[in-house]
Amino acid sequence: MQILVTGSRGMLGTEICLELELHKIDFIKYSQFMSLDDIKWVEITHIINCAAVVPHAKETLESYWTGNVAFVSELLKYSTNKHFIHFSSLSEQYKFDEYQITKLLGSNLLSCNSHIFSSLQIIPVPTLEDKSLINSLVEKSKYEKVTVDRLKYNFIEVSRLAKLIIKSIQSNEKFNVIDNYIEKDLYEEVKKQANLENLFEGSTIDRGSVNNSLVTFSSNLLNDISKK
Repeated sequence: MQILVTGSRGMLGTEICLELELHKIDFIKYSQFMSLDDIKWVEITHIINCAAVVPHAKETLESYWTGNVAFVSELLKYSTNKHFIHFSSLSEQYKFDEYQITKLLGSNLLSCNSHIFSSLQIIPVPTLEDKSLINSLVEKSKYEKVTVDRLKYNFIEVSRLAKLIIKSIQSNEKFNVIDNYIEKDLYEEVKKQANLENLFEGSTIDRGSVNNSLVTFSSNLLNDISKK
């Protein structure tokens, strides 16, 4: 068994590589500075696709398309008879945007070609990192008034997700990641550390993507989609 980890320098890719090292599993790190043609594909049994262009103010639709759709399309050419793990992320902390559109298209591309894989697992990933947003709002509350919405979202620790992935590969069994989600409320998370004199409660926004153990789209997210 040899595993190719794309996006190996990212947050999730880094954690997965650490787990693979811990379990002494043979793997190859792949980053955007490499070429897929340089990989010895005959030796690859599994592909863990962590590669993605993540939300950032400086990113454009073109860069999202290149990283989240075009790269997946290129990766498909090498993926016949491989075990393929892909992460379909809909960020619940932000509105539906170009990033999330391209992530959905990438996942759909894999589903349409599912017949070429030995196995395909598309894992719905919620928010993996919320500390940056929470800390920025907490810091802001020290000096000025801050209104924070009661934004409902799901969360999973990136280290926890990485462990689940490796366990799934070793056991050759799929797992239900949503059983490991933690429900959070942005206002409550900020409230734990903020200057309460400057903290004000905003609107209630439910972008949670799980209902009765099923992955769904909330009405708030659907409204954002319709505007696109």
